[in-house]
Order: sequence, then structure tokens, then C-alpha cells
Amino acid sequence: MRRKIAFFILVLMHVCLLGQQQSGLPSAHTKEEVRALFPAGTKNLWINYLSGTLCGSHVVDMILGTDGHTCKGLYTLRNGNTTFFVEGEDNASELRLIEYNKDYRATGFMSGKYDGLSFTGIWENTSRNHSYPVTLGLVNSFEEYIPQKCRQDQWIRIYRSTVGNQDISVKLSRENASVAYRFYDNGKKYSDLALLKGSRNEIIPIEAPGSVLDKKWLLIDTTDFSKAEVIRPLSDGYEVISELKETSSLVYECYAYADYSGMLECKIPRSENKKFNLWLDKLLKTWLDNALKKIKSTETADIGTADRWVISAQGWVETDLFTGELASGNIYLQSSWNKKTEKIPFIFDLDNGREIALQELFINEFRAVTWFEPVVRDMKKARDWKPETRKWIDSQEFNLVSLTEEGISFRTAFSNVFGEKEILIPYQTVEAYLKRKDLLKPKDRK
Repeated sequence: MRRKIAFFILVLMHVCLLGQQQSGLPSAHTKEEVRALFPAGTKNLWINYLSGTLCGSHVVDMILGTDGHTCKGLYTLRNGNTTFFVEGEDNASELRLIEYNKDYRATGFMSGKYDGLSFTGIWENTSRNHSYPVTLGLVNSFEEYIPQKCRQDQWIRIYRSTVGNQDISVKLSRENASVAYRFYDNGKKYSDLALLKGSRNEIIPIEAPGSVLDKKWLLIDTTDFSKAEVIRPLSDGYEVISELKETSSLVYECYAYADYSGMLECKIPRSENKKFNLWLDKLLKTWLDNALKKIKSTETADIGTADRWVISAQGWVETDLFTGELASGNIYLQSSWNKKTEKIPFIFDLDNGREIALQELFINEFRAVTWFEPVVRDMKKARDWKPETRKWIDSQEFNLVSLTEEGISFRTAFSNVFGEKEILIPYQTVEAYLKRKDLLKPKDRK
């Protein structure tokens, strides 16, 4: 049985990592190839290796040559192993390049600033109605560049310990360059947002009047998230007051694939709970398989040079609740060949390693569906929706259920025009019937 499970995981990881390929497909091209693009005897020719990302997720390996006036080169999309040529002007380190495919047909434009050490600019299609950021840096070899994983940019971590005589549980939620903190002390909720500096040791200042953490800092070593030190700033440094231990975490992994025809991006949360990870993988496997197959099977001749990268697929998971015991949210799956966004809500019991139904949060005598259905329907009618939204709302069911920090969320399907709408019922409304008292705020628990 263990062998079967291990085999399944290996197959799935192959499917996922086929799009990621962080360092498995560095370009086999050389500086000599770029040198051959210039007339023989070209003076003051500088040729460099550059690696970085397009759209922040697709790894690009570029060989770029310039004599200070003319710029020529090539680049490879690492995860799709697809190469393009570039040629254009170098005007005081401002590059304006035309991109060509292997048949030397123009397929796009690339422009930006290049100082010999880095290139920062944008890629545009030939119609100039699609553009993506490009960021590259000088490397000695393409194998040298290992892209930053998105797990460093997005995660949720829960830290617990005793500070003074008070038991404290702090939740930190990072997204890009900011981190939000949230905790309760003596029944009062404290939360705020802090900006990160991108250093190894990050400091999160806490402003929480009346709390044992007020005017304190959380010090986190980003190479070791197992603890968060509570420190008091001093005029000549700081002193460590206490240490919080990480008890659970949810970190995001990114999968990306891009070739001539299309792009695939998928962002998936991972926890230390292996059953949750396997369940989520199984849920997304078919979609990932089909999306990759669709992109790879599209012939370049079918879309033409003016329409490159209009085929795309995006998958992501939005986590509404993570307590270490429960995880809940919504999975979103979009593609350019499907007009509708597929949306899958979930409630996962991390303690027991399985997805659960809404009813399982309540005592048996309480019939959740029967109770919530008329309540949601009445709230839907009573809500003061905007006139242009009301007609759409009338045809929608609020039947996609997930858990949030504040209560039970009943949402509509996703609309490209109206987005999604939500009706939230606080846990306190059904407190008498709740079997999972851990959903209640500390001040409301009995």
C-alpha cells in the first residue's frame, strides 16, 4: 500500500513540477551563437548571461549582446524550453527590441533599461494589447540562477506560548511584502499590518494597548520559522522577553509553465498535514493534466504571431480560515478556453485528515441545510444591492459554503462581470448548536 501511495505522489509531482522546472532546463545556447548574430569584426561587443522571470513566475534565461548601439540575443523560457531571438536598438542603455520566433517572424516586443548588470522592462505582443513585466540579472551561468519560491512570499503561520502569565496565540499572514498579525488577549482582538524589509531577520512591531504584547516586537528569522521572539526595544538594542513556538503553518507553492502558445500558473497551499496536501493534489490533478495538455497540443501556426500567449490557465486557492485544526476556503480554476471560472469551496479537518461537510460542525439535532437555507434566502432579499447587481443576484444561489475567521460564508459562483457576493452568518448566531467551539472567538467561548 505504501508503494502505491509513494508512486502516486511521484506521478503527481511530475505533473506539477513539469510546469515549475526551477533549474531542470537551463538553456543549452552559448555566447558564440549570439556573437554570430553580429557582423564579423564588431568592436566593443559585450555579451552576457542573464536570468530572471517574466510575469514574476516564468523563468527566463537570456544571452544578450550589445555594442552600445545595436542589441541582439536570444532567450529561453526555461520551463517550456522554448527559445526566441531579439534584436533592436541600444540607446544609452534603453533597449527597444523586436522578438522573433525560430522562423524569424516577429512575435512580440521587449523594452526596458539594461545597465550590463540587470534588465528591467516589459514584454508586449505584436498588437501591444498584452504586456508582462520582465526582470533579469547578470549570472555567470544559467545553472546559477535559482528562482525564489512563492512560499517565501505567501504563508500563514501560527505561534503559541505564554507571555507573562497570559497564553497567547498569534497568527501571521504574509502576502508579498506585507504581513498581517492577529491575536486575542483577555477576549479582545488585536490586528494590524506591517511592511517587511526583505532581510533575514524581520521585525514586526505590535501596537496593542492593554495587551501583554503592546509596544513589543516580534523578531523572526526567515531561515528558521520555528520560533518568533518577543522582544522589547531599548535605546541601545533590545531584550528578549519570551519565545513563541510555531505550531502550524500553511505555505504556498507555485507551479508555472510557458511556451510559445500559452501559460499555466497554479498556486497551492501546503501544510505539515500530509493528508491535506494529498487531498488537494488529487483534487487539482485532472485540471492540471488537462490544462497542460491543452497548452502543449496547440500548434504555433494555429494562433499566429499576433496572438501569442493568449492561451492561459490560472489556478489558485484562497484560504479563508486556518487554525491549525481546520482549513477552509475556495479553489478557483480559470482558463482562456472556458468562459466560466470553476469554484470549489472546502472545509478540511486537519486533526482527522479529511474533508468535512457543514453539518459536521454542529450537533446532530441541528439540521444545518434546513436552518441556513431560509436564513440566507431572506438575507439575500433584504440586502441593499446596487441596481445593476440586483438582477444578477436574483438568479444566483448562495450555496458555496466555507468558513472564515468571523463566521460561515455563503457565496455565489464567480462572475467575470460581478465577481462574487457573500452572505456571512456569524458563529455566535448558531453558537448553541456548534459542536466545534474552537470556531468561536476567545471572548465568546464558554
